[in-house]
Parts: sequence; structure tokens; C-alpha cells
Amino acid sequence: MIGRSIPTIWSRNRLVDFVLRDDNRCGYIIRDGYKFDQTTLRLSPINGNFDKACGSSAILYFSPSDLPDEANDPKEYKCDKFLNHTTFLADSHRLGRPFDPIPFPGAVYLFNNGENHSIRSGNVKTTRGLTMSVMLKRVANTVVASRRISTAIRMEFGL
Repeated sequence: MIGRSIPTIWSRNRLVDFVLRDDNRCGYIIRDGYKFDQTTLRLSPINGNFDKACGSSAILYFSPSDLPDEANDPKEYKCDKFLNHTTFLADSHRLGRPFDPIPFPGAVYLFNNGENHSIRSGNVKTTRGLTMSVMLKRVANTVVASRRISTAIRMEFGL
């Protein structure tokens, strides 16, 4: 790869150990985590819907039969059924392999760093249709919930 790549997510240092130890053979979803604004250097919790905000929120399990043998195989496989991070959890239930939630805040989603796929592709949720009071409450809640990164969180996520 040429150029510089800026990470868009940091995973918790115990995430891999948890998944390998638990090994549910279905997959996992990160529902709780944090978002880190690289322009303000503020950290805010994302509780219950991390998977809706961040595309790197699922740990998918596939057996060899769920994957194609070669890149140009026209057959549809189970791996083809997961198209959008906002529906991964529902997709897992629909396919009979419900993801288990990671039982702790599993990752930090980095934003305002110039590497957001949704912004580059023009696929960004807007505030169209929301009343001004709803938008202001969202902003107020984000400001109140955000904080400088604590030493404990820096250690846990390797920041």
C-alpha cells in the first residue's frame, strides 16, 4: 500500500482473548464502545448501538463451506448475506446464527480523521425531518457525555 493509513477503530486489548476463549461459532457484535473525535480529542460512550455507528463492529464466524473457493465463483454464500454493519445483528438472527454481544465496551470508533468510508461515499445520515429541539438535545447529550481520555481507557485500548 502506498501512502499513510489512519486507523478508524481501536479494539480493546482483551477482545481477541474473549472471542477465542468463548468461541461460539456464530459471531459477535460490539454494542457498546466509545467514539473519539480527533479534532476535539474528546471521547464519548456509545451505549447499545455501536454497531449502527461503526462498520468495524462485528466479528463474523464462517466455516469453509460459507466461503467461495475462488474469487469469481458465481454461487451465493453465507458470507454474501452480510452487506451492511447496520443490519449485521438482524442478519445473523435471520440466518440462524445469532451473534452474541461482546459483554464490555469493545472498541473505540475514530471520527473526524479524514478516513470515514461513509463520508467519502456520500452515505451519511442527515438530520432532515428532525425538529430543532431534537437536534439540540442530541448535541447537548454528546457534549455532556464526552470527556478527555482517562489513563485507564488509554491503557485498555492501547492509545
